[in-house]
Amino acid sequence: MREKFFTGLDIGLVLPHPGPGYLTTTPDTADGQAVPAGGRVRDATTLWWLPSSPTTVAEQARTASARAPVEVCPDGTEGENIGLALALADHLTTCRGPRARIGPCSLTPPPLTPGYLRLPHLVWAQTPHGARDLPVWESLTTTEARRWLGTRPPAADLDFIERHLDQLLLLKRRARAHPTAADGSAISPAQRSLNRLLARTGRYLSIRFVLQHTDHFRSLLNETGHHR
Repeated sequence: MREKFFTGLDIGLVLPHPGPGYLTTTPDTADGQAVPAGGRVRDATTLWWLPSSPTTVAEQARTASARAPVEVCPDGTEGENIGLALALADHLTTCRGPRARIGPCSLTPPPLTPGYLRLPHLVWAQTPHGARDLPVWESLTTTEARRWLGTRPPAADLDFIERHLDQLLLLKRRARAHPTAADGSAISPAQRSLNRLLARTGRYLSIRFVLQHTDHFRSLLNETGHHR
């Protein structure tokens, strides 16, 4: 399974910033508040904007179609960040299928809400500062998370991952740069262990992969923290 690299064409977005609210690729909303955002994304799809409300991020996002990529759009969000979050939502729709509900995506962590989880997707993307690995967050109900992951991630695992995101992104970047241990002198034992696991499973380092191997990553991240 090959990792998706989000290029400038994926992220490309022309959008007069509409202010805090939510962006979607369909006007199919329960409350009828969606209005044209005045922008286009990648394939000329029209973007629609929903104003923010006193309800939580996750509750507001539930008014949109289950198949609509929805992105949290707080004040000050730059166009390329909106574009990357929408591109990830499109990618998740493709991966999970048209009936799956994609949670709102954002480059900033959404608030923690009872009944919801926030997942930091480990995204590889072109940015104004070059190719980077960075987290893009998705807010999912616990039911949706269980359907996608096969189990509900324990809160302690999610908290551990958030506290070690920088280390996790570093392991991910190094795994791509050194997929084998041919130059073993330059690879730490933790990195070598991760590379072997990725090679054996035929996977790349994603948040889903981390949550499916939490014991392994707890060991790796603790070791990396002591030997940086």
